Amino acid sequence: SKATVSVLNCIPSTPPSPTTMVCSFVQKFITKTLPEFLAALPVPKDLEGFKDLSPEQLGQVIAVFFVFATIILMPLMMGGAKEGRLNHKQQMDKDKVVDIIPIPEAMAKAQTAQNGKVVLCRCWKSKTFPYCDGSHVEHNKKTGDNVGPLILTK
Repeated sequence: SKATVSVLNCIPSTPPSPTTMVCSFVQKFITKTLPEFLAALPVPKDLEGFKDLSPEQLGQVIAVFFVFATIILMPLMMGGAKEGRLNHKQQMDKDKVVDIIPIPEAMAKAQTAQNGKVVLCRCWKSKTFPYCDGSHVEHNKKTGDNVGPLILTK
């Protein structure tokens, strides 16, 4: 009959994909579950109203407050999405770290070096800064960074 055909047409021939299922869950959570939960939340109109809440209700209000504070306020309090500081060791008392190496000094260092190179640090981790001591290798392993030295050759 026609009723049987229309019912069969409503049944999907293949199950929904995991992506579709996740999207459906998120959509239902945002449009139905969360608004219903928030509407039922016993938020007092003033501070005096907190006295009248049961421990369970107070726990719900505090939990929601901390979730929203974490999601909304923490990034604002931490200054938004800023680039992180690179230098955590060298000449921290100065506004700007500037090292001057005269060319004759660099050339002399290159001539006395075993491989004829002057290797300068760019990771800020070297104990012999401004010269490289290989600290970038450990830094790169820990952070996934790809920083390396500046190498001057004769």
